[in-house]
Amino acid sequence: MRKWLKWIVLALIPIIMLAVVQGYYWYQVKSNLDELIASIRPFVKIEYADLSASLFNDVELQGIQARPVPFNDAITIERIVLQSSSWSNFLSLKTQVRSGVIKDALDLKLINIRYDLNADYAREQPMPEVEAEEEKASLEVLLCGDERSISRQSLLRMGYDRLSGEMSLLIEPSANSQLVKLNLAAEFPLLFKADASVWLGLSQGGTLRREGMAKTSIKLFGLTLSDLGYNQRWQTFCAQAENLSANTYLDAYRGEINEWLIAEGRSVDDSLLDAFVSAKTTQSIVAARLEPAERLEVGALAQSKGLDNVFSGSEFALQVNGKVLEISDDDWRDLQALFGSNVRKAAMAVVSKESVPVEEKPEEPRISEIVPGVVPIHAPVVQKTYQVTPFNELSEHVGRKIKLRTFFGNEINGVLVETSASSISVRHQVEQGRATFPVSKEKIALIEVYR
Repeated sequence: MRKWLKWIVLALIPIIMLAVVQGYYWYQVKSNLDELIASIRPFVKIEYADLSASLFNDVELQGIQARPVPFNDAITIERIVLQSSSWSNFLSLKTQVRSGVIKDALDLKLINIRYDLNADYAREQPMPEVEAEEEKASLEVLLCGDERSISRQSLLRMGYDRLSGEMSLLIEPSANSQLVKLNLAAEFPLLFKADASVWLGLSQGGTLRREGMAKTSIKLFGLTLSDLGYNQRWQTFCAQAENLSANTYLDAYRGEINEWLIAEGRSVDDSLLDAFVSAKTTQSIVAARLEPAERLEVGALAQSKGLDNVFSGSEFALQVNGKVLEISDDDWRDLQALFGSNVRKAAMAVVSKESVPVEEKPEEPRISEIVPGVVPIHAPVVQKTYQVTPFNELSEHVGRKIKLRTFFGNEINGVLVETSASSISVRHQVEQGRATFPVSKEKIALIEVYR
């Protein structure tokens, strides 16, 4: 009897040890999550019904309620699932999030989010301050009765009272923690589906905290936006406001945009105008891609009042319903005038205001100290133009826009990406996207650099 009891005890020891380790792991994960939740309590109060965390499996929260301060109603989430390439990653999750240094891949999924537009957090949420030049109606409501923007009340009248959907965030750092890939996806049925990916070159310390984001550089950015029903409701809503037929509304909308652009002193190419209207059709798909030729910091986007100051149209690709747009210099100026402020707002949302450099005004020439009585003047502003440049000087202009003509009369516009003693490489926009190809020095008759 004692012999059998001994073997039973020996068999139970590994099970007991595993149970102890599992209990310790569950407690540590729960402590990390609870401390993170407590740190954001001044902004939102989060409660959950259950937590499951076991070795070599996902961490899952169930029955989540998030109450934005100071409101009473809650945004509900059925489940939040955390996945990682290493189970030990969850033991230091609190430290990683607070420092902004993510060591291993982390995937966050929010399943069955429910947002009520009739709840107090939506009804009483104060509107953000609007700059004076942005008080005019947005393009989306240019032909939409008395609407100045698509507001909460507008969405309610379109039939969107309770929004339900899913979101996910994937963070994949490189081995040296100097590069990180972020992928943010969201899908709300009858509304939209979005997928955004960005490769970031992290500043010294490799942190994703807001204080360090201004010096973080964008290596690659891609965005795909798919309509799941919003465009149809928007057309019907605005057509009714204008006493128009929903079937002919987009034609009238195109004409209204064209007239507005003319009144604003802009002349947009027909292909760009058609693409903008096509993006508002039912089940449309819009894809954008940015691949900076030079270092592009997030702080520069937050600071700049014109996108042309930080990257050019040749570094940006746009596709609407499968059709790639050829963006001319004039089109690019119109695009940045229409949407530049939105890019600046997005950049400001992820950086701290203190970390954004302030543009310093150049000092006035001290002519008065040399010639008494002469009023100081500013040096004239030098406007960038395409200038003829010798081949042996091209290495100084890598990343800039160029125009070249071959001895056979072919003309090529693109971005200079590489130079050598006998050839250059040019990134050029083609119908299928972008292509980088070499051009031999012997074939170049003339080359101009935008500088």
